Amino acid sequence: MKKNVILIALLLVVMNCTVSVKSETAKNITSKEVEQFDNDKLFIIRYSNIIYEKNGKTIKIPIYQGTYGDVLYKDFRDYCLKMNYMKPGYMESGLIIKAKKGELRKTLHGFLDFYKSNILKDVIDKPTKMSCDGYEWFIDYDFVINGIPCYMMIRFDTSEIDNKNYRKYKTPYEIMTNEDMKDPHFSYVFFIGFKSTD
Repeated sequence: MKKNVILIALLLVVMNCTVSVKSETAKNITSKEVEQFDNDKLFIIRYSNIIYEKNGKTIKIPIYQGTYGDVLYKDFRDYCLKMNYMKPGYMESGLIIKAKKGELRKTLHGFLDFYKSNILKDVIDKPTKMSCDGYEWFIDYDFVINGIPCYMMIRFDTSEIDNKNYRKYKTPYEIMTNEDMKDPHFSYVFFIGFKSTD
């Protein structure tokens, strides 16, 4: 009898812990936390972390400038589908970081420094790939969390200086961003369970 009471008490404690963990992630997403940008599967996300689940493992990715706690990637996708921001079977084109006029480079450096302190701490000065097609920069960083390969792709418009000198650059910190953009911003997207070379 005593064992049954202890077993039931332990079960209630475990159930309570499970409920507590789940309740710490966002459930009621609004446009305050997730804002569509430019009607093109691009979003400004204001959560502190986005949590992916892959192969039974949890991948917690910090979000630059995020302040609203954690959100499950599944909940973020469900919200976007419900709002008709995306169609089933498609993923977001990227997350957006906006900058003040004339401060895109400064904002990009702040973004890189932020990720240097966490998921990219071992690779920040050595992107897997840095390329420029004459219009846009593409910067890929491979990293691993909980044994799961991941990568982040950063994209932004080139400047006239970059179009002439991009082959000389060794790190993203050397890039001269286009400070003349009407709406200064860059995008980034995470791929979980993949390497940039896949």
